[in-house]
Amino acid sequence: MKLTPEQIKRLRKRAGLTQTEAGKCVHVALRTWQSWESPEEDPHSRQMPEANIELFCIKNKIPYPPKI
Repeated sequence: MKLTPEQIKRLRKRAGLTQTEAGKCVHVALRTWQSWESPEEDPHSRQMPEANIELFCIKNKIPYPPKI
């Protein structure tokens, strides 16, 4: 499953978490989470791995795959 940066941001907000809290939830640094939410044209933007999406959903009781 591939999520856009905007979808990742909506998923995080749905869970009611800050970027710092979301990063801790899936065991990544704040900067990594920020890069997942960066617009795709940003040179620092990265794609969120599917395993991290699934872990985030499980830990936040969001059905997987998420409907965004």
